[in-house]
Amino acid sequence: MATKIPPSKRRGRPTYRRNTFDNFSQGVAIVFIVSFLSNCQIGRLLVVFNLFVLTKYQLLRVNESMWQWRCSMRKNILIISILILCVSFADDFEYDYEDIFENHDLIRLIIDADTGAIKHANSHAIDFYGYSKEQLLSMKIQDINALSPQEVSAEMEAALNEERNFFVFEHQLSNGEVRTVEVYSYPIMVNDNKLLFSVVIDITEKAELQSSLIASRTKNVYLLSATSLLLVAILIMIWINRSKYKKKALIDPLTGAYSRLYLNHLTSKSKNEKRKHHMFCSLVQIDLDKFKYINDTFGHKIGDDVLKTVVATIKSNLRNDDIVIRYGGDEFILVLMECDENTAIDLVERIRSSLLNSSKYPFKIQFSYGIQQITYQEDLSPAIQLADERMYEDKKRNIQ
Repeated sequence: MATKIPPSKRRGRPTYRRNTFDNFSQGVAIVFIVSFLSNCQIGRLLVVFNLFVLTKYQLLRVNESMWQWRCSMRKNILIISILILCVSFADDFEYDYEDIFENHDLIRLIIDADTGAIKHANSHAIDFYGYSKEQLLSMKIQDINALSPQEVSAEMEAALNEERNFFVFEHQLSNGEVRTVEVYSYPIMVNDNKLLFSVVIDITEKAELQSSLIASRTKNVYLLSATSLLLVAILIMIWINRSKYKKKALIDPLTGAYSRLYLNHLTSKSKNEKRKHHMFCSLVQIDLDKFKYINDTFGHKIGDDVLKTVVATIKSNLRNDDIVIRYGGDEFILVLMECDENTAIDLVERIRSSLLNSSKYPFKIQFSYGIQQITYQEDLSPAIQLADERMYEDKKRNIQ
C-alpha cells in the first residue's frame, strides 16, 4: 500500500506561495487603478516598480525560507507604495484646491472674522485692488472699505432687514479710486479659527446706471408733479376767473343791482335755493316816469346818476334777503321774500316818498309799479308778466 505524501512534502511550490502572489497582484492592481483615476504620476511609477519586483521574484527559484522572506519584503514594499500614493494624492488635492481659489474669475478673499486681517487673496483680488500680494496680506479689510464704521453698521442692518445675503460697500483701490462692490461672505472654521470666505463683485457701473435711472425717475416725478400743480393752478385760475366774470355778468356795472341774467337763477326752481327757504314772495316791477325826458334834457350823465340814486334808495329800504334787479334801461324788479302784497305796497311807497323828497336834482324822480304775490313753487315768468301789466295800469294813472 502506497504511503500518501503530505502537501507540504510534495514537489513544487506550496499553496501559500500562490495565495501570496495573488494578494500581491491584487494590491498592485489597486495601486494602478487609484493612480490612473487620480492622474497621479508618482502612483504610476510605484506600479511599475512593484511589477518589476513581482516579476523578478516570481522567476527566481528559492527555498522555502527565502521565499517567505521575499514575500514579506514585497508586501512591505506594496504597503509603502500605497502610503506614498495616499500622501501624493493628498498633496494633489491640496494643489487642486489652491488652483481653484487662485484661478477663479471672481475676486476672492479670506478674512479673519475677529480682526479683519486679510489672510489670503487670489490673483484677481491683487489685480483689482492694485496692491502687491505682500501689501494686500499685510492689510485689514477696514483699510480697503471706504465707508465709516457707522455706515458699515447701517449697511449690515439694512441687509438684515431686507434679508439680503450680501453687503454693498465702497472699496478704495491703491490709486485712490473708489469702487462700489457687492460682498458675499460665508463663515468657515480652519484650525479653530473663524474666517470669512468672501467673494467680491464690482458693481460700480451697475450702481452708476441705477443712480442715473433713479435720478432720471426722480426728475420725471418732479416734472410731473410740477406740471400737475401748474395744471391745477391753471384750472383754479380759470374757475376763479369764470366765477369772477360770471359774477360780474350777474351784476349791473352801472347801478350795482343784479342784472337781467340773474333772473335765470330765480326762474329755475332747481337753482333757486334762496327761494326754497321761503314760503312766498312778492314780485314788484318798477319803471321810471319821464326818464327819456331827463336824458334828453339834462344829458345821459345825469340820467346814469339818477339810475344809481334809484338803486341806492331801493337797497336802503330792502332787507338782506330781498333782491333788486335792473330789468331794462329804467326798469327794475324787486323780489321781496316772505312779503305779502300789502307789505310790499308799504315798502314801495316808502321808496317813492324818499325819491320825491330828494333835492339832489332840479326835478322830481317818479316811477310807476305793479305787484304780484306768488309762492316759491310758481314760476317767475308769469308773475313778471302780471306785475308788468299792473305797472302799466299805474303808469296810465300817473300820466292822467
